[in-house]
Amino acid sequence: MRGHVATLLFFVVILFVAIPTNALFTFLTEGTNYCFIEDLNEDTQVIVSYKCPTLDAKYRAEIANRAHVDQHEFSIKAEVRDPFGNVLLDRKITDPEGTVTFKSLREVSGIYEICFFPSSLAWFSSTQKIEFHVKVEIDYDAKESDKIESKERIDKLDEMIKRLKNQVEDVKHEQNYIQTRESRFKETTDSTHSRVFWMGFLQFSVLVGLGVWQILNLKSFFKAKKLV
Repeated sequence: MRGHVATLLFFVVILFVAIPTNALFTFLTEGTNYCFIEDLNEDTQVIVSYKCPTLDAKYRAEIANRAHVDQHEFSIKAEVRDPFGNVLLDRKITDPEGTVTFKSLREVSGIYEICFFPSSLAWFSSTQKIEFHVKVEIDYDAKESDKIESKERIDKLDEMIKRLKNQVEDVKHEQNYIQTRESRFKETTDSTHSRVFWMGFLQFSVLVGLGVWQILNLKSFFKAKKLV
């Protein structure tokens, strides 16, 4: 059984890869699992469309009436496994047509396996084959949309950083201007203080010189008058 499944999987994969649209028409038989593989990039949206008329209750009733057998429930299990073999999705499908959607793991790219497991077909003949259509599509638009949203967020962050940078530059220029004014004010104050000091010293020196001159002049006058 395993050899049969492996051989069938190999030919199914060859057919799957050979079709550019990733669409496949095949037949399901009892006891056989049908698997497809897809090499996916990380965080990629995948849409698996299927069509199986046998899943329609009216169709099964018609087949059962023709075969003169009782109608039984029939379903197909869809299973998706990641590159590590872990089950990423396990879903029972009962509608005759629909989609199975999943997303590859973040930061995990590689081979993802998509399998379909039919329930017992014993109520049909042992050679009964069930028509099954599968189409695998990669939703690049969703991925591109995520990239666009990420780019928009990055652009907004860049714009915000630029505004903050400009504000920091403005504050820095203002601080430099204030420091320059303080430095100039300090220089002016020191210069004024120095000029006042030397002006006072000059005035003091002049006054002392005048006082000494007056004393000497008076002394000479008194000697001339013989008052001393």
